[in-house]
Amino acid sequence: MCFGKATTILTNTGCGSRVATLTIVFKLSLEAQKTWKKLKGYKLIPLVLKDTQFIDGELQEEVT
Repeated sequence: MCFGKATTILTNTGCGSRVATLTIVFKLSLEAQKTWKKLKGYKLIPLVLKDTQFIDGELQEEVT
């Protein structure tokens, strides 16, 4: 097997340093964030994570 060529390709590709790439990704994410919409019902996310039961989109109270 020849591993030399694959390693050369992986180490020599790209368009700049790691810091430059992270900076570009950060700037692009900031621009994309401007057009994001807030999720409807975002206040209910903690309840969903706590495994609270919802039936037909309505929160079910515990009956004891």
